[in-house]
Amino acid sequence: MSSIAITGVGGILGRRLARRLAAAPDVHRIVGIDRSPPEGVATPRFTFQAADPGTADLTDVLRGMEVVIHLGGGLEPVRDDAAVRTREVDAARRVAEAAAAAGVARLVLVSSSLVYGAHPDNDVPLTEDSELRDTPGFAAAEHAVEVERWLARWREAHPELSVVVLRLALLAGPGLDTVVTRAFEAPRIPAVRGHRPPLQFLHPEDAVDAVAHALKAGLDGVYNVAADGWLSYDEVTAIVGRRSLEVPEEVAYSGAAGVYALRLGDLPPGLVSLFVHPCVMSNAKLTDTGWCPTYSNRDAVASLASEHAAFVTVGRFRSRWSTVWQGAAATAVLVAVGLGRWARARRRRREAVEGDQGHEAG
Repeated sequence: MSSIAITGVGGILGRRLARRLAAAPDVHRIVGIDRSPPEGVATPRFTFQAADPGTADLTDVLRGMEVVIHLGGGLEPVRDDAAVRTREVDAARRVAEAAAAAGVARLVLVSSSLVYGAHPDNDVPLTEDSELRDTPGFAAAEHAVEVERWLARWREAHPELSVVVLRLALLAGPGLDTVVTRAFEAPRIPAVRGHRPPLQFLHPEDAVDAVAHALKAGLDGVYNVAADGWLSYDEVTAIVGRRSLEVPEEVAYSGAAGVYALRLGDLPPGLVSLFVHPCVMSNAKLTDTGWCPTYSNRDAVASLASEHAAFVTVGRFRSRWSTVWQGAAATAVLVAVGLGRWARARRRRREAVEGDQGHEAG
């Protein structure tokens, strides 16, 4: 695997993966493709190609590459619009087609556990043979399912190309800003009455290690990538260090949909399903090939919590707690000053009235 192209190299996983592969002795050339270059990747082996994988024809760029790694659309807190679909669905299709046209031997698609959806009858844990199911109101999940269903059909027409799909659990760790991390920045973490689903995570370093392992081991097919086991909902909230706010299920869904529709927040309403039903995976198929996660679920959440503890997110408002408290303190001072002035003015008026009444009585 001496020559590798990475699409989406400007993202959190792309930067880490480029640095990791650039240090591998059997990798002699890396071409990073994205709309903006990655930070902290400086090596003679690395070349950056500015291009939007969702709109550009990458055939010429990929020609001569042995492996193409497509890091699909993430879970950034942005609204579902045409640009998001281009980044998540169109990009995967165009990269696969360009890889085939360029004669690339192997394609690695980084997908998500969201393809299984969070449903009441989900297997615990889910395996690679579990059904792919839609999640209404969660564009990232819907797009991931659409891409994988398309890729399954496409692979039948391109048997010459080895394809591996890595379904990552929810990423938790340093350097992340996603709809999931934003949900854990709320003053109170949402809890749906009567539901405490298990939650599962993956540290970014383990995600990168899984991609590198898939290349080295020559894997083909679909693999779940997650930390061993999972955490209870209450364990997660305890690690994050924020109290939960329990609401009825119908209120949780309708409230999230209303906030999103009114553009008061960017968290998709379908995200609520992750706080209602289970969506945890078995990583046995991948660990049987020799891969082993370094970080536990608890490690991943703890590293996320330490980095995001300083932030608070309410709707579309995100700020540091220190700024909020400074603002609250300033507001309190203004209120106190205003109340003092109001009290003094009221006392003067009362004294004036009493003086007038005394003068009239005299």
